[in-house]
Amino acid sequence: MNIINIPQHVTVSLNSNKINLTGPLGTEYLKLQSGYEIILKENQLEIVINKKSKKSLALLTTLSSLIKKAITGVSLGYRKHLQLVGVGFKGNVEKEPKQLVLRVGLSHPVNILIPEDIDVECPKPTTILIKGCNLQKVNHFAAQIRDFKKPEPYKGKGILYRNEEIRLKEGKKG
Repeated sequence: MNIINIPQHVTVSLNSNKINLTGPLGTEYLKLQSGYEIILKENQLEIVINKKSKKSLALLTTLSSLIKKAITGVSLGYRKHLQLVGVGFKGNVEKEPKQLVLRVGLSHPVNILIPEDIDVECPKPTTILIKGCNLQKVNHFAAQIRDFKKPEPYKGKGILYRNEEIRLKEGKKG
């Protein structure tokens, strides 16, 4: 048995094997595996195991963690900051079609379509801010952007996460 508190501005609805969480920033759906029952009491969710086995006990904390992250996502949201480091490295967001345009030292600009449930902003030309209510989707989109120009270890140029430090290697001498 596991109990999760629900904030006041988040509404929860239960179907047979689905949890719908709605908050000010969006809606998240979670599918339940068989063997679990969720009971909604006032401002709390209670997860009960129907069939006690090692696997269901092991997945209980995973399920409660996923529900907590979904509640955080629809109420507060998740953010990921990226920095473009290099001469002439820039990024901007185009409205039609909704895409991110990167100039990262390649012979052509890179256009990346932005998924519908993710918001992307460029407060500065060298900063990208990714926001969304699903942590996995936000992190996945940030990793896709970073794959276009990973930080290189000799000059430290590339697309970095905020506060990430690249240990620079020493070049050849001679």
